[in-house]
Amino acid sequence: MFTKRRGFVSSTVVNLHRNAFEVTSELHKIIGAVTQPVNRSRLSGVGASVALVWPPATSSDRTNAAREGHCTGAAQAQKALRESEERYRGIVETANEGIWTMNFDSTITFVNQRLANMLGYSTAEIVGKSLYDFIPAEYCERAGVLLKRASLNTAQEESEGAIRQRSGEITWVFIKTNCIHDAAGATIGMLAMITDATPKMAADRALRSSEAEYRQIVESTTDGIIKIDRAGRIVFVNARLAEIVGYTPAELVGAALLTIVAPSQHAAVQQSIKDREKGRIAAFDTFYRHKSGAEIAVSIAGAPLHDEFGTLIGVLGVVRAVTERKKLQAQLIVSDRMASVGTLAAGVAHEINNPLSAVIANLEFVDEGVARFEIRHRVELVKFLGTVPDVNVNEARLGQVFLNLIVNAAQSIPVGQQGRHEIHIETYQSDSSVIIEIGDTGCGMSPETIERIFDAFYTTKTVGAGTGLGLAICQRIVTDMGGLLTVTSALGAGSTFRVSIPITDEARTETAASPFAELRHSGGRILVVDDEDTIGRVALRSLGDDYDILVATRAWAALALIESGQTFDLILCDLMMPSLTGIDLYKTLLAEAPAQAPRMLFMSGGAFTEEARHFTANNDVSTSKSRLISRPCARTGTSFSRMRAR
Repeated sequence: MFTKRRGFVSSTVVNLHRNAFEVTSELHKIIGAVTQPVNRSRLSGVGASVALVWPPATSSDRTNAAREGHCTGAAQAQKALRESEERYRGIVETANEGIWTMNFDSTITFVNQRLANMLGYSTAEIVGKSLYDFIPAEYCERAGVLLKRASLNTAQEESEGAIRQRSGEITWVFIKTNCIHDAAGATIGMLAMITDATPKMAADRALRSSEAEYRQIVESTTDGIIKIDRAGRIVFVNARLAEIVGYTPAELVGAALLTIVAPSQHAAVQQSIKDREKGRIAAFDTFYRHKSGAEIAVSIAGAPLHDEFGTLIGVLGVVRAVTERKKLQAQLIVSDRMASVGTLAAGVAHEINNPLSAVIANLEFVDEGVARFEIRHRVELVKFLGTVPDVNVNEARLGQVFLNLIVNAAQSIPVGQQGRHEIHIETYQSDSSVIIEIGDTGCGMSPETIERIFDAFYTTKTVGAGTGLGLAICQRIVTDMGGLLTVTSALGAGSTFRVSIPITDEARTETAASPFAELRHSGGRILVVDDEDTIGRVALRSLGDDYDILVATRAWAALALIESGQTFDLILCDLMMPSLTGIDLYKTLLAEAPAQAPRMLFMSGGAFTEEARHFTANNDVSTSKSRLISRPCARTGTSFSRMRAR
């Protein structure tokens, strides 16, 4: 491609560039560098003419110098041209990129060895062929566009394309094109530098795959992820973080971090960011602010972010919402307190329950009076009692729930506005449950109060007016029955508590009609045997109007009455007593008065001995049809009515 030529040429200084494409551009400049024709001899395959640039000479030596310079200058020019050609041919042939030149009709005029190797041909097999013989059909149109642009003397371009090897395999390449000019500056062809893009494309594919994988991990995690810059601006959030605070990711990116931090936590969060910039990565708890304004408890683990030069560029945080966890922790704390109280109570149960039975029975009269007073002076009581099936529950405990709910409803209404307010009680069946609704038209509750209304020790009443245990106990009672206690309320619109009790197919263990009613019609006699004289007095007060009650404070005294010939329709006997126990009395009656033994009902405040546990387990005393009354108990709807006198 490069041949020797005659004539004079100016000394050309070429700045050697590291980029092979720029070096090749310099080659084009040399090919067409001379602009003044002196001798019309041609360069093979190029068509550029030689230019003469000769420094002026003095008039005194012009003739001799011209003769001498003619010979010397020609030799120097040819030598310089040969050296330039060899230098640039070496550069072109050893370049890592493939290089070829072509006419505008797509005929290839030159190809270096690197491109020939990429195609799988020799250089001789390529030169003279059409460009379209070596590219896939789908890229032919694109190649034609590049040739046309080059013919219009367009500046260099960069693009992506493909070449087809001898084997038919396609190689993806990056292409840089430039125009070739002759000595007169006319565009005579196009030069293209080809770089194998396969390694880069493989790396790009691997990078995209890795990015997609990590993005999927980031977006599918159950924790929020946030990235902030050194100015405290949010650079990135995943979908979970946006969900936690109620925004979209687009709304958060670019916003200040403090936008989603509770105002009370601004200083703590800013200090935490400074700590992370220093490399401290310990997790800490704080509060974010939801878009709605609500505060959200979160736990944040963070770490500093650096660029490839080790410069700090921001902080990355992993955010976990812990509101529900904190609620559970609070519930566990309360449960632990209640368990401690229960353990203490169990330890002294027998000593407490016996006198407590008397206290509760007396308080029942007071409670009923208080309830009537609260309702009478505040509201109208409206009842909608539908027909519902029986449910298997403890009537006394369920009555405690209703009493508490009714009193609470009455206390939510100011005194003296009876005509303007009401409490409604409604019962109905819904699917497989019996529903009891107790509603009022009182002051209602806020969402924050509703959220905690069933928490133990939580109360909205003034100090001394409530313990905060009433509704917590009611919920526990209903839950133990397999039911559900819920509430709906709004400020200024009253509240409705809904008790849902499942319907069962089992026979009821507690009958609506008291067995004492049968005794009343027959003038029944009841013997109460208990070493606590207060229990006897309660029995007289509660049952004395309807029955003939006789009280004995010792088992041997009761035995003496029966041995004297007296008979009783019902014997209420404490299980644990000094000297002679209720168990001993029962065994004695089995032997000496077998007709009276089946009429015994046992009462106990707990703390059984081993003998008592064995007795209740083997004598049908603790079953659903048992003769055991657990104390404390109330006067009406009580577990006294579990067993008919036998």
